[in-house]
Amino acid sequence: MITLVGTKDKFLEICDKVDLVKGVRLTQEKLYKLLVASIYHPGVFALKSIEDGKMNGCMVLLSGVDQLGEKVVSLVFVWIDAHYPKLHNKFIEQAVDTGKFVGATRLSIQTDKAEKVINRRLGKFGFKQACCIYEKVI
Repeated sequence: MITLVGTKDKFLEICDKVDLVKGVRLTQEKLYKLLVASIYHPGVFALKSIEDGKMNGCMVLLSGVDQLGEKVVSLVFVWIDAHYPKLHNKFIEQAVDTGKFVGATRLSIQTDKAEKVINRRLGKFGFKQACCIYEKVI
């Protein structure tokens, strides 16, 4: 069962999972600050799944407005235990439900992963590449 997380001690458990995800630029410190902000900001959602008293998945969503003024929910971080592959479906469904709840028109994911990997993992859920972002580190 996926539930909303709202206490600081549970945030640390989610932050510990950052190190288990390969190639993520998000740090534990930045994620913790965002999670603490969720206590005061209604647009940040920290979710977790527990089975047999152990967390087997977590997800952080951020509701906001894009450059065109449309509401969008962004997936900031997700970790799912490899022993629970069907949990991906439940977390995507929860993200869509959260988007509908806040009145968002899109669910957005920004990632550094290869395009083929993303298409293979998320294409079956109806995700498609909508744009391409170029950046320069300054």
